[in-house]
Amino acid sequence: MPSTGGARFVQPLDRISPTLARWALVLALLLGLAARSSAEVATLIVDPHGRGDGATEASEPYGYALFGGVAYFTASDNEHGHELWRSDGTAAGTRMVSDITPGEIDSYPFYYTPMGGFLYFTAVGSGVPGLYRTDGTTVGTTLVTAFPYLGDSDETGPVHLVAVGSTLFFAAETAAEGYELWKSDGTPAGTTLVEDINIGPGSSFPQRLTASGGLLFFSAYAPFAGRELWKSDGTLAGTQQVRDIYPGAVGSDPDNLTAVGATIVFSAMTAANGREPWKSDSTLIGTVIIEDIQAGAGSSNPLNITQVGTSAVVFSANDGVSGTELWLSTGALTAATTALYQDINPGSASSFPSELRKLGDWLMFAANDGVHDVEPFLISTGPAFMLKDISLTGGSYPSVLGLTSTAVLFSATSDGLGSELWKSDGTPGGTVLVKDIDPGVGDGVYGDAVALDATRVLFVGRDGVHGSETWITDGTTAGTGMVSDVRNVPGESDIRWLTPTSRGLFFTATDGVNGSEVWISRGDAGSGRMLMDISPGADSSNPIFYTEVEGTVYFSARNSATGRELWKSDGSTASVIDIRPGINGSGPDDLRRLGSRLLFAADNGVNGKELWVSDASGTAMLIDLNPGPAGSYPSRMIVMGSTLFFQANDGVRGTELWSTDGTAGGTTLVHEFIPGATGGSISDPAVIGSTLYMGASDGVNGYELWKSDGTDAGTVLIKDIFGGALSSNPQGFTLAGGLVFFAARDAASGTELWRTDGTPAGTQQVTDVVAGTGSSYPHSLCAFGSRVAFVAREPVTGLEVWLSDGTVAGTSIIADIYPGGTMTGLSGLMSANGNLYFSANHPLSGEELWMSDGTSGGTRLAVDLYPGQGSSTPRWITAVGPTIFFSATDLTHGEALWRMDAGGPGGAKRTYLEARNLGAVDNLVPQAFGGDGCGTGAGTATAMVIAFMMLMLAGQRRRR
Repeated sequence: MPSTGGARFVQPLDRISPTLARWALVLALLLGLAARSSAEVATLIVDPHGRGDGATEASEPYGYALFGGVAYFTASDNEHGHELWRSDGTAAGTRMVSDITPGEIDSYPFYYTPMGGFLYFTAVGSGVPGLYRTDGTTVGTTLVTAFPYLGDSDETGPVHLVAVGSTLFFAAETAAEGYELWKSDGTPAGTTLVEDINIGPGSSFPQRLTASGGLLFFSAYAPFAGRELWKSDGTLAGTQQVRDIYPGAVGSDPDNLTAVGATIVFSAMTAANGREPWKSDSTLIGTVIIEDIQAGAGSSNPLNITQVGTSAVVFSANDGVSGTELWLSTGALTAATTALYQDINPGSASSFPSELRKLGDWLMFAANDGVHDVEPFLISTGPAFMLKDISLTGGSYPSVLGLTSTAVLFSATSDGLGSELWKSDGTPGGTVLVKDIDPGVGDGVYGDAVALDATRVLFVGRDGVHGSETWITDGTTAGTGMVSDVRNVPGESDIRWLTPTSRGLFFTATDGVNGSEVWISRGDAGSGRMLMDISPGADSSNPIFYTEVEGTVYFSARNSATGRELWKSDGSTASVIDIRPGINGSGPDDLRRLGSRLLFAADNGVNGKELWVSDASGTAMLIDLNPGPAGSYPSRMIVMGSTLFFQANDGVRGTELWSTDGTAGGTTLVHEFIPGATGGSISDPAVIGSTLYMGASDGVNGYELWKSDGTDAGTVLIKDIFGGALSSNPQGFTLAGGLVFFAARDAASGTELWRTDGTPAGTQQVTDVVAGTGSSYPHSLCAFGSRVAFVAREPVTGLEVWLSDGTVAGTSIIADIYPGGTMTGLSGLMSANGNLYFSANHPLSGEELWMSDGTSGGTRLAVDLYPGQGSSTPRWITAVGPTIFFSATDLTHGEALWRMDAGGPGGAKRTYLEARNLGAVDNLVPQAFGGDGCGTGAGTATAMVIAFMMLMLAGQRRRR
């Protein structure tokens, strides 16, 4: 037998033991990570919890569902993302059931629905959405069916789960059928499409799924009828439109579907009657209007439809005389048995009943009687009455949590307290505060709740020391407490809106004592401080839109005295520009610098939302484009040279494209996409040189690729990419190598990377990353030298960073950072200092800051702030010259502000700046300054970069 040399010991993979195979995979991952890692060690400069308040992060529980006497819910702990948990109301009985996506990556279980001996739910397992079920054990938690990932958000999978007998119905999306109605018996083979209502890849988007009389009722869209009422028994033949309530393609848009025995009660719209209450017994003839409460084409807009008794419903509606009040329909649910139950706020004023909850023989709800603002009301056997005027200075806005054998438990806000735990035995005297969980004005009670049994209710609570966790109450002070501090790591500072200026690095953050306020840092270690507590105490002013003009930093912020208004700062303090005196605020947004002036949209309470200007001489409305109180609502503002482009509605032409040079006389209509009052809004405008690129619709084509040179004649459709009335939705316009790259959709290839030189012939798809009608959904486009970097997803490698020079051959993935197509934590792509920086996830290092020179070998972990599989979760990645700023978490700190001074491989230096606690980063908006930055920042701003770097150097000298 001939020798096989070194190959003689190699075994086929299927003959290697599972244990050895697992270790081989781990070794491969370790070697791969080591090859891509830096050896740098972070230096701690400031301890964010030197105050010693012990505040911890939130496990953020939600979705409580009772199954087998145990509450199941979604939460995260120190080592895992948002996963499936269970609790019996004790610390020992509170534990994670299954880590569906291993490590700190979230699987986000949701739509918990019991059926048979299992609890069904949806989750994203290792980047793949799917239908799951559990029997309450780890081994008994399994995937039923996975659904293909079709978008750049993990929301492709099953939604709106409802059990009808032994059949689980839900809506889900596939590439071939779009979002349609599915069913499952709990097995992979028994999970099938019920009907492709909108035939082909179009979607019917089933909504309001409701079980009644052994059938499923739901609303769905079909091209021939619009959105109407449908029913299904789980078979193709038994899935039918019940009635075309609004004849033709408009649709009646059924809403508020409520089961009353075998009858479904809902609201629907018709041309003759407006939106009114309807009922259906599943037959065409039995689907009829209950009563035209507001006679004629006007709408009573029934809401909060709630069953009471065996065959009655209550709901809020407006008859045009008594305002929006409580109505009752009984017996056969006809006009003869439907009437106003009570005019709680007498006359034409409205009490706006809401939060209706049937609690045994009681109906509890919130309403405003015109004297006491929004307070709790109760119906027992007679008229509704206010339980208690809980807040003497405003509304308490009660929300029911659950019912025990002795009382109803609810949250409410009272004078001097936030939203806290209350109870009532059905009498004013028995309506009392149970516990002030977060002492003072902080909110102690949040969101979801479930009754464990006749004496205990679980709910989401926060005491000001721990983040939001699962709490339990028996209705007594002593019996109310936190079940378990599931996530007990240091709290976060909720850092947002990182914006370098010549005055310093502005950002929004909270220190755990004050709410989210405006902060500033020189950029050197220990220099961060709160600039001003605009909304005093734990309340938040939530500053946004930091914009520098001539050394003054403008932003929008709110407090209880002025509402949301325009503020300005010189870096030492801040002051308000009160455009609309009083508590309502002018709501300034879309702040833009145009030369030496600030332009923005605001509403002064007289002229509606219009274009305003502010500079050293003062602040004034630039022009009243839509005279009177309606407002023109300027938006999508973008600067090109000395001109600001925006869209607005002048009350005559609808929403169209306008421009201004910063003067009233220089404010003109650029182009009317759809002549007349209809208007044709623009989307995702971007300035490339002296050309404005955008998506727009002219009423004939869908949203397609347009360009403008600022003139009517020069505003033209470049190419109808999708063809006809459907839209290609072009977005992400980015200049690289003389070409404009963007993402767009066509019928043959889905959403892929495109390029244009501004001509029809020069507008073409670069490459079809996911062959056929599937989509790679390129996003986060970023110029990188003469190429464009972007994030895309394809089935083999999953979500990764790609590069393109505009050719098929020159378009490829940079590196498969997370092998196996399961990357879920890739964000913040930014180009600076000859490198790409971004947040990415690796199975052995968690989500950390990565960098790349555009090659596979040069793509590496830049900083591992949270060693091991834990994640530092970098956000707000921002460059100023050679320095990279970002927010992140390490082993001992909550979210903090960090810096990395770029150098060669292994040569970067990281400096911890500032951190405070409590909060979470929800939306990443990357910003870049200096270099060849991309994202939503201001790009290269040489004078600002120099001024900011001088601030950092000055701070470093002071410490020497």
